[in-house]
Amino acid sequence: MKKILAIILTLFIVPEVLALDMEYYAPNGLPTVAEAFQRMALIFSDGDYFSAYGIFVMVGMFLAIANNYVVKPSSGGASSNYSWITPAIIGTILVFGLI
Repeated sequence: MKKILAIILTLFIVPEVLALDMEYYAPNGLPTVAEAFQRMALIFSDGDYFSAYGIFVMVGMFLAIANNYVVKPSSGGASSNYSWITPAIIGTILVFGLI
């Protein structure tokens, strides 16, 4: 009965009641955000930082594997042998996207 009541109540929630504002306002508009991404691209394209990429990738993979084989089983969470690869792939895509 409680589940049915909860489902009925969530169906009748009006979005305005939640006062949810998902818009992002920058002080000077879009140029501020674009400049921040340009600065990040300049930092990542510098050759002096290239040796740090391998270190970041190795630390990220170590943390993902440790999460899969140590943290999840000890907390009772289900894990597969290949669930560590998803954060590694996302991190690799982000790094190569910013180079």
